[in-house]
Amino acid sequence: HGVSLVDRSCYTCKDYNYDEGEVETREICPDIYDVSGKCEAKISTDVIAYPNENACNYIDGIKVLKHSANGVVYRPYHGTKGAALAIAFFATLFIVLAFYVCNLRSRVRLAKKRAALAAGAYSTSPKSKKGFFKTLKKKLSFRRNKKKDKEASL
Repeated sequence: HGVSLVDRSCYTCKDYNYDEGEVETREICPDIYDVSGKCEAKISTDVIAYPNENACNYIDGIKVLKHSANGVVYRPYHGTKGAALAIAFFATLFIVLAFYVCNLRSRVRLAKKRAALAAGAYSTSPKSKKGFFKTLKKKLSFRRNKKKDKEASL
C-alpha cells in the first residue's frame, strides 16, 4: 500500500501570536467554513437571519458506521417487524406441514399393510419373510447343486 494523498490529521484554526499574546483565527478556516455544507435548520433565526439548509439531506444520510481493518463498511440490518413476522410464520408453517406429510405417509403405509393382512397376501411370520439376498443365495445354491449333479453323473 502506498502513501495516501489525503491528510487525515486534525489542525487547529487557532493561531497563537506569542509576541502580542493574542489568539487569532487562521485565514484558511473561515474560507473553508464558508464553502462547506451546512445544516443550520435547528439554529434560531435570532442567531442567523438566513439559515443555510442546503446540506441537511446529505448530512442526514451520513451515519456513523463501523469500519473493518480492510476498509469495508459494515452496517447493521434493520428490517421491518412485518418481514420478520412473515419469515417466522412461513418457517413455522413449513415445519408443521413437513410433520403432517410424514404423519400422512406413515398412515398410508399402515393402511396398506392392514389391507394386505386382511386380504391374506401378507404374512408376518418370520419363516415366510424372504429377503432379496436369501432368495438370491437359494437360487445360486440350486445352480451349484445342479452343476455338481451333472458332473457326478458323467
